Amino acid sequence: MSLKEELLVLKEKRARQFLEIQMLSSVNDTVYTRLGKTCAEIMFKEREILQETKNDFDEN
Repeated sequence: MSLKEELLVLKEKRARQFLEIQMLSSVNDTVYTRLGKTCAEIMFKEREILQETKNDFDEN
């Protein structure tokens, strides 16, 4: 799976988690922790993609 595909999967996961939070009347701290971890994973993937793109430009 490419980095962009992995990023898309993570963004879908984040959207599902956010919908879960909206639907619940009270939210457990672990739900917010999972959302935070997903957001961090997204940021890392975006950084990887940017680094990969930068390396492609540096090579040319």
